[in-house]
Amino acid sequence: MNRRIQQEKRCAPRESRNDTIWWASPLAQGAHPAWILETSRRGIAFLTRGRHTPILGMHIETLDQPPTKRGQRGKTAAVRRVNRVHADLFVVGAEYVNGSDKK
Repeated sequence: MNRRIQQEKRCAPRESRNDTIWWASPLAQGAHPAWILETSRRGIAFLTRGRHTPILGMHIETLDQPPTKRGQRGKTAAVRRVNRVHADLFVVGAEYVNGSDKK
């Protein structure tokens, strides 16, 4: 069996994590819990579930703690990858935009 293995080109070193975060978007009605898989200076990968899931190209806010007030801002990220793992469970990859990686 010949399988061609592509080498992934990463722009920044990744750090494995297992923290809880929240993501929000005007289209997703409120903040939703998620579990960080990996982070880097340029982006984040997380696991989320439920009927409100980020879609490719959507801009989201990632928050380190539960939102306590309306309009609370986190790091802005553009969704670059969404993979369904099982039923309502998704892995999301997002890239920070507009200097959010410097926060």
